[in-house]
Amino acid sequence: MIPNRSDEALIEGVLTKLPSRYKKAVAIQKVQQGFSGASVYRIDFPDEKGFLKIATTTLNPVIVDRALREVNFYRDLAAKVPLLVPHMLATHEDTDTIALLIKAYTPSQSPSIWTISDYLEAARQLGQFHAAYWGKTELLSAFSWLKWYQSDDYTVDIVDAQVAWQALFNQPRLGHVLNEKTIDFIHRLLAHPEAMRHFRQLLPLTLCHGDCTTYNVLRDREGQFIWTDWQEVRLSYGPEDLAFFIHRASADGADVARDEMINQYCLSLQQHTGQMIQVPVMQRVMDASDLWVCVVHWPFYIKDASDAFIAELIEKIHGLVSKLDLVI
Repeated sequence: MIPNRSDEALIEGVLTKLPSRYKKAVAIQKVQQGFSGASVYRIDFPDEKGFLKIATTTLNPVIVDRALREVNFYRDLAAKVPLLVPHMLATHEDTDTIALLIKAYTPSQSPSIWTISDYLEAARQLGQFHAAYWGKTELLSAFSWLKWYQSDDYTVDIVDAQVAWQALFNQPRLGHVLNEKTIDFIHRLLAHPEAMRHFRQLLPLTLCHGDCTTYNVLRDREGQFIWTDWQEVRLSYGPEDLAFFIHRASADGADVARDEMINQYCLSLQQHTGQMIQVPVMQRVMDASDLWVCVVHWPFYIKDASDAFIAELIEKIHGLVSKLDLVI
């Protein structure tokens, strides 16, 4: 996408504040106006290619917080995590903008093109990543910018999900899929979030990516994974990363070997923590995380989905509730 004049003015203003080797752009391409709210540009410099992410401080405070969190991650934590992450070239913050310039890498392939080996390697790397602070989150207490898990930090998510599901229910075309009995069941689930959440407490807190999808896994020249987009990095429960990763890939048409990925994840955790990780416990936590994604996060993405897709989602929700023996 070719940047417009507004984009060009924004980019020029930011580049003038970066180190001299990044002041002259040879080519600029607008990549996206991301869900994060930040604008992303592919920029070719005389001796480097990079991605420039810009968030203006006039945006929603949540967007500004996300941008600041990612900049702080690269400054404070990127070198401390056992994952390959994009090389940070430069950052800038002032009263108007928050900018992050990282080295450019090859974008991820479609989830349906990923091989079984790719998915198992992703699970192995996530296990190694989560093991670094598995039950040792006190080591991160100095980072005040890091988003910590709070038992009530999902209140807004619940309210937003209720509104999103109601909007789906109000679509006449979905009347045969999302009837009054089903929407009542969904609202009862949302009214008792602790029923879906308490399984997570079977495992300790750790450092999590927070937006773990195949699209946030780039490749370097050797084909190695480069984990990017750290706006949602937080202290939470590791299986949430893996569950979201699998759920998004499956929704995008990939045939994901879920059980094999969970086994690989557990083996990696055991290897790097020295602790016994019980697969049945992990399976239960993963099921609870899947249910949370389906009920709380997914309604925002499916307003234009087919009747068949929504019917499958509702069937999956019922199946997970039954599997977890939840009484709602």
